[in-house]
This record gives sequence, C-alpha cells and structure tokens, in this order.
Amino acid sequence: MLHINDSFQKVIIAKDAIISHYNDDGILILPLFEFLLHENALQHVRV
Repeated sequence: MLHINDSFQKVIIAKDAIISHYNDDGILILPLFEFLLHENALQHVRV
C-alpha cells in the first residue's frame, strides 16, 4: 500500500475493536463496525 504513489486516502479496516487512528505512515485504521455503521467514518479528523 505504501508503494502506491497517488492522492487517495489509505484505509485499513480491522475486525478488532480498536480506536480509529492514523498510523505513522498516514494510513487510517478503522474498526469494522465503525466503518459499517457510521456513514461518515472515512471523514475521520486527522490528529
């Protein structure tokens, strides 16, 4: 995923119950249920 040089947002959907966050590479990590239940889950505020 890091080798693709484009302007699209990188997202990983995890089945574990985790807190949404960005990793060190700027990839958004989302729990599965948040992704499925919240229509604005991909509009996560960058911290």
